[in-house]
Amino acid sequence: MVVNPKKNSFGDEITVWTEFQLPKSEKFRGKKWSDFFLLIRTTPGQGYSWWGPVLERQDPYNNTMLLVQVYASHEALLQFRESDQYEKYWSILSEVSGPKVRLFRARSLRLLTSLRKGTALVTAYFPWPVSQSQRESVIKLEGIWGFGLGMRAAHLAPMHHPYNIKLWAMEPEQRNGQKVQAMVWLHPWKDAEKERKHKSQEAFFEALRRNMNKEDLTGMEKVYQGLEDTGAIEYIEEHCAFELIPDVNVARDRSLDSEGSDGDTSVHIIFSLFACISLLLCLWRFCASLS
Repeated sequence: MVVNPKKNSFGDEITVWTEFQLPKSEKFRGKKWSDFFLLIRTTPGQGYSWWGPVLERQDPYNNTMLLVQVYASHEALLQFRESDQYEKYWSILSEVSGPKVRLFRARSLRLLTSLRKGTALVTAYFPWPVSQSQRESVIKLEGIWGFGLGMRAAHLAPMHHPYNIKLWAMEPEQRNGQKVQAMVWLHPWKDAEKERKHKSQEAFFEALRRNMNKEDLTGMEKVYQGLEDTGAIEYIEEHCAFELIPDVNVARDRSLDSEGSDGDTSVHIIFSLFACISLLLCLWRFCASLS
């Protein structure tokens, strides 16, 4: 069942990102997967969950998957890990190889409108430890948004919303022999075609500006330059086709296949609310620029 936000402090929520592999032949049907999804949605203290394939990391035999789960608190996560059901849950994720886990402090309401089928994940690695001033500099970096005024402009915008969402891993990790802290920057594109078109148009106009001796960078070049300027030693852009794992009643009615559900009613309601807020924000910025 989904945790009731009114009964939780969002500041205490823990988000677990688990990267694992599954055979390409897996159809996500049968008792194994029915029990798996039922376990995810009925674990006490667990809220929304998403999963999907990492599109750039598919080989002829296996799919690399991301499973994102929100827990009401760190204590709720620890209780699940100590439960009898955890071994069954972990064995399914470990079918091909050992899963990789990251913990983030991220509010579920922010993730609801960001983890979509067209979400790009820019993962940057910073030498550990990251100072507070360095973290604040990273937070101020701008991404590629491309939103405009009015309902028509919002409809044509290439992303679901203009919010700058960056998630810092709670624990350091080893990468290429160095202790680092990971930061995941979410870019929720509406679909691959809108992303491709937006990036190609932007690159075209930036090239024209460069021919006019203006040293402008494209949006993604600004993203990478900003990460380098703030101390990132490596960054990777990947895409994940996230799907909201359906609630228990939905899971009982049908098997979840690779096409899956794009979300439930609550997702659309919250997304509509965020869209209205973003339009008001755009209008306020426009009026401020005129004054």
